[in-house]
Amino acid sequence: MELRELFNEQRIESGGSAVLLALYSPIGLILLILRIFIGIHVFVISSLLPKFSLLRRVILRVLQGILGFIVTSEGSKNHDEDVTMVVANHISVFDHVALNLILPCTVPNVWNFPKFLSWSMGFQDMGANQGRQSLVNNVKQYCAEEKHPVLAFPEGSVTSGRAGLLKYSVWPFSVGQSVQPVCISAHRPIAASLSHISSSLWLDIMWFLFVPFTLFHVKILPVMKKRESQTVEDFAREVQVAMATELKVEATKFTSQDKAEYIKRRTVDSSTTESAAVTKLPPPPPPSDPAPIKTPPTPPPSPTQKEPPKFNFRQSWSEKETSGELEIMVRQVKEVLCDTDETVIREDLVKTNSVDATITNIVEGHISPEPSPAPTIEETGNAESKDNVTTSPGAQKFYDTSFAKTSKERQQSLLERKQALMAMARKHYQSKDGDK
Repeated sequence: MELRELFNEQRIESGGSAVLLALYSPIGLILLILRIFIGIHVFVISSLLPKFSLLRRVILRVLQGILGFIVTSEGSKNHDEDVTMVVANHISVFDHVALNLILPCTVPNVWNFPKFLSWSMGFQDMGANQGRQSLVNNVKQYCAEEKHPVLAFPEGSVTSGRAGLLKYSVWPFSVGQSVQPVCISAHRPIAASLSHISSSLWLDIMWFLFVPFTLFHVKILPVMKKRESQTVEDFAREVQVAMATELKVEATKFTSQDKAEYIKRRTVDSSTTESAAVTKLPPPPPPSDPAPIKTPPTPPPSPTQKEPPKFNFRQSWSEKETSGELEIMVRQVKEVLCDTDETVIREDLVKTNSVDATITNIVEGHISPEPSPAPTIEETGNAESKDNVTTSPGAQKFYDTSFAKTSKERQQSLLERKQALMAMARKHYQSKDGDK
């Protein structure tokens, strides 16, 4: 048997039962709301009346029947009042409620619930969080002082109750020499399981209040005593096998820790599967093999053929030259600096891409307003002549031949050059306006 077969992995069974459950849903929601208010009254009554009184048991049995808890029993003649430990299989969160209506007992809190929740559900703190030995000692002390037995669920976790029992913990069998086995089974009129492997306590409670009713059947088995030659582990195994035989299920060796690990793996696997389903993309189509393109062979260069011209950075502005944008910018600079050669303006605009920057470069003398003469190559081809730059007399007034020593002189020189530039531009504009 596999571990997953011991638990309910689906709350609702598929098929016709699921359709009936869908049709019942409106009625179930009304019952859920009503039973929540009735449950508050049941809680108040159970808190006020003495825990083990007969009156409390009768009132709670009627009210819990309204809440949907119907309990039947058999084997009451097997009950021994001298036995201090009652062990039962665990199939839902309300097993102790159903059992208390038949066999009043105390349930130690071994699930680490908060104090208020433990008290409201009828659990009693007996030091389970301090270790197993502390729990056993406290239970022994309680049994010595009280006449009501202690109820334990040695499986340590809820199962479906239809396939098998988890391995029993040994602490309930360490309290005394005898135990009272009790088998619990349950049935519902609609296809909704009592528990789910990954559900919470409150969700299980809501389902109990939602369904029409849950029929619990409690069967008290004969008392089983530990033999002197028997160990505690063997005694626990013997009781587990006897109860599994009565329930017609298998006594497995899986523990509650195995269930916890299985839930972790199941959660991780489901998260991985969902992530893979979200991120999964359709496979790309197989690449098609295009027919190879044949290119004609490049003929070898002839000895007399010249090398192709190298890339000129100035050609990167070919798009602007084609669109005329560069020529517009050249004319704008030319209107201000009419004595400057267009070739010089165009070369600087290619670098600066700004009319103002080019005008500033020419006015401040960073570039020559006259184009450089073309270099001549000697017949030997091993020497190059240097560029001889000459400046027209009209352009001399826009820059100084020497760099001023003080900042004041440099500012004065810049102001004079700006005034000369503005006067020249004004004169040029007036001459153009007079021609019109």
